[in-house]
Amino acid sequence: MPEEKTVEGLLRQPRPWMLDSLAAEFGITEKEAALLLPDGMCEFAPGAEFEDVWAGISRWEKATFIIRHLGHIIEIPGKINPGKMGRGYYNIMGEDGLCGHIKADSITDIAYLSMPFMGRESHSIQFFGSDGSVMFSVYLGRRNHELIPSVKEDFLAMKAAAARSRNRKQEHPMRLLVVYSSVTGNTKKVAEAIASAVPGCDIFPVSEAPSAEGYDLVAAGYWVDKGMPDAKCRAWLETLTNCRIAFFGTLGAWPDSDHAKECMARAAELAASPERGNSVCGSWLCQGAIDPHIIEIMAKTTSDVHPMTPERRARIEEAKKHPDADDLESARKYILTTIESLESN
Repeated sequence: MPEEKTVEGLLRQPRPWMLDSLAAEFGITEKEAALLLPDGMCEFAPGAEFEDVWAGISRWEKATFIIRHLGHIIEIPGKINPGKMGRGYYNIMGEDGLCGHIKADSITDIAYLSMPFMGRESHSIQFFGSDGSVMFSVYLGRRNHELIPSVKEDFLAMKAAAARSRNRKQEHPMRLLVVYSSVTGNTKKVAEAIASAVPGCDIFPVSEAPSAEGYDLVAAGYWVDKGMPDAKCRAWLETLTNCRIAFFGTLGAWPDSDHAKECMARAAELAASPERGNSVCGSWLCQGAIDPHIIEIMAKTTSDVHPMTPERRARIEEAKKHPDADDLESARKYILTTIESLESN
């Protein structure tokens, strides 16, 4: 009887196995293939740590940046230049060697991979997107076909640090409470997306919200009403004391508008009054379909302050499409980034 096909069995074969070929063999994503590797071969870190990881790579004497696209494999060997965030991109600095602009917030996971290639020792750092595919990777540099000892030592230290961080989180997981206020269902969708990103968290509508005592973080969801969190959410927020709060919400306006920024600032001001002792750890908004009843009232109301202009109608039509899949993925990444920031401090 033929041996059952396993990752361990395939890796023993004299073939150039890599994550993409393993993924194709099993009909899974490259991230899923990495998760199937034997213990010690792969260690994950969250995409939110991209800047720190890249700073570590830029210390190496030599590395090889690899990107695959439409069957092509592009390799750029040499010293990796450092970079910095700006205008939504991680901008790799330098006149020579690897340069460019990385959309860092699209990186969901980072893997420290120690996976032999054709029986030869090989180590790399793999950067994954939300679909589980490898966006690009960086392999340790070699001198005279052998791994550079100092680079290997630094990589293994980074990998070990990621393992310690994972173990620490497993031993002391952060307790998250998600509470939301929703009328049309928009904020509820976002709340459920946030909850899905944090296994073991508790989620309640605001009408059923328990005491926040004992939770490490409270994710408070609201819909914007007259520039403020809605009345039910406001009333509940006024009961919170000595909590760490991460806000999320929906509104009809553009989420990057001055109005949206003012709404987030007002929510933070409401929660962080000195007498309550709360701290606000983040704020996130996306568009959400407006209650048809409110649209009807707006259409009947003649106002110089909020006239029903073509631009307003276009914004209302766009809001009907949200929250969409991209919004929900952004919400999940927001809460994970917030948690990672709290755990690293």
